[in-house]
Amino acid sequence: MARLWRIAVGLAPALLGACEAPAGAAPWWRIERGGQVSYLLGTVHDGVEFSELPRELGDALASARLVITEADLRAVDEQGFRQAITLPPGESLRARLSAADWLLLVEAFAGLFPPAELERTQPWFLQGLLTSAWLPAEQPIDATLVRRAEQLGARLGFLETWQAQTGALNALGVEDGLVGLLPMVREPDAARLLIDRWLAAYRAGDLDRLTALSFAGADLAARPDYYAQIVFARTWRWVTLLEPDLEAGGAFVGVGFMHTLTDQGLACLLERRGFAVRAVGASPRRPCVSSAW
Repeated sequence: MARLWRIAVGLAPALLGACEAPAGAAPWWRIERGGQVSYLLGTVHDGVEFSELPRELGDALASARLVITEADLRAVDEQGFRQAITLPPGESLRARLSAADWLLLVEAFAGLFPPAELERTQPWFLQGLLTSAWLPAEQPIDATLVRRAEQLGARLGFLETWQAQTGALNALGVEDGLVGLLPMVREPDAARLLIDRWLAAYRAGDLDRLTALSFAGADLAARPDYYAQIVFARTWRWVTLLEPDLEAGGAFVGVGFMHTLTDQGLACLLERRGFAVRAVGASPRRPCVSSAW
């Protein structure tokens, strides 16, 4: 069940995949205030192995007293989750799509998802499922952070529940989910190419390139509620939750990388709260100045 939920977290522009790219720095930061040091890692939820990340990052994780991720995926209730990804009564994807788009959707999920359930499933989940099928990972980053923390005896912390995550995605509505899903079934080759570009920027730790790809003007215009509620609003809540643990030091935080970027991402928000924030092994990032995000 954790596998099913992992593929659904941090959807739409933030999903990356496997391609021929050299291992690089990944987006991570050293956070310090009052002599107390912690680390922040921007993760991808599928397609990148934890073993691909810099060795120094693994050392930072090994020294942590506290490891914090978005949600505890070990506690996902199968029945509750299946209810959460099911459309409300009277809703149907087939009824919302043209005949041509419905056929493309059925073809894309052949062998992946029962056809009888397809038209009753939230499109944001289907987007994650399709991406996961493209991007298998034996040691996905988020799950490995939790497993390593357990092995090392570090305390675990979580920023929200899976119920809150599914609720937020469902609240955006079916149309928003289709904006993310349909390009993948209409033009899968183009979607894979874009994913490869994200991955190259991620592995290189190219913060400016990641920001440009993830917060393109067309995407912001097409999905304003997604960015406002799923990306920015959650990030603002998290910075308040994280501040006491980061001030105490010894924390290692791993969240979807979109929550770490722009002047409204965790790195800049923490800097504004008086933390010294330094990108580790990454390309120079833009100053934390106001923008139109």
